[in-house]
Amino acid sequence: MAGMTIEVVPIATKYLDLDGDGVPDAVQTTEGIGYDVTGDGAPDVVEIVEETAAGIGIDGVPEHVEVTEPVAVQVEHEHAA
Repeated sequence: MAGMTIEVVPIATKYLDLDGDGVPDAVQTTEGIGYDVTGDGAPDVVEIVEETAAGIGIDGVPEHVEVTEPVAVQVEHEHAA
């Protein structure tokens, strides 16, 4: 993505019980990354990325991590006079 990165913002964290034993064994995080494409200091594009870490052992290390393709959202904002 061209442009300066403004900020990375965590949007959501979900703890998932994939095997139904009542103990979370996966974590899904969603974050937004803002980019200033026009150079005006405000984000013009926000990328949304989800990551799922599964098979987390007692050491906290996941066996498998899956990252989705980023989804870019154009942000419309009015410029101050």
